[in-house]
Amino acid sequence: MNFLFKNKSKSPAEIVKLLNDSLARLDNPVSSKTKIREDIGKCISNMLGILQESGGERKSGENSSDLVVQLSQEIYTTDVFNRKEVSLIYGILLRRKVGSREPTIEYLCKKPKIIHDMISGYRNQDSAVFCGSMLRESLKHEPLLEIVLDSTQFFDFFEYAEDPNFDIASDAFGNFRDALVRFRPRVAKFLGENYEKFFQNYPTLQRSQNYVIRRQSLKIFVANPNKTDMVYQILRNNKDQLIDFLGNFQTEKDTDEQFKDEKAFLIKQLQKVQ
Repeated sequence: MNFLFKNKSKSPAEIVKLLNDSLARLDNPVSSKTKIREDIGKCISNMLGILQESGGERKSGENSSDLVVQLSQEIYTTDVFNRKEVSLIYGILLRRKVGSREPTIEYLCKKPKIIHDMISGYRNQDSAVFCGSMLRESLKHEPLLEIVLDSTQFFDFFEYAEDPNFDIASDAFGNFRDALVRFRPRVAKFLGENYEKFFQNYPTLQRSQNYVIRRQSLKIFVANPNKTDMVYQILRNNKDQLIDFLGNFQTEKDTDEQFKDEKAFLIKQLQKVQ
């Protein structure tokens, strides 16, 4: 298929067709997997180039050219989660606006399984951080955050944050934290509807084998200056237990001045809760 990339530039529709054809050939046991993956990589690189050259990354929110519109519609049919370029393309498309509309976000709201697949991507070590990167971009948009919070898969983050792979656990916890500190009214609604289940699972983070996660878990709520009424009530109801927990937390590290200061700050914040 090399000749396909030596001729004149292909249209977005043609590039996506070539990509889909290559993906279909991956299931053929007699095909050269190395050659097919090279072709897939070229298609994705061409897509990224078209988006970037067409102003897909402009922050001004200008309407994209017909070329970008067509590509953004076609690319949704692909199923490639093994290239860094896909993450870049995804981010560009999320930011794309047509007037006041955000067509990529509208599309994803109609196809929530795409977001669900990003969450479950943490189960695959090869795709975990890659899917996590796209999920992180998604959480910046309230309609996509709603898909995450409305899914039972949200509670899988407690499991992913305990992954023995430090990078995967940290990435998963980062997205878990981001989901809980953005768009306060929506998060408050989620906590109100899932109070018991959420706080039955939350102590697993405080007992995590991952020191960083254990250290950061209380900061999500206690150190957040913009606490919702629901979170404030939770802290008030559990104030004494939390202060006691912090007082006995990692006492062997009390020689670490920064750590001591962080503990003292959190305890002080809890003491202010009335």
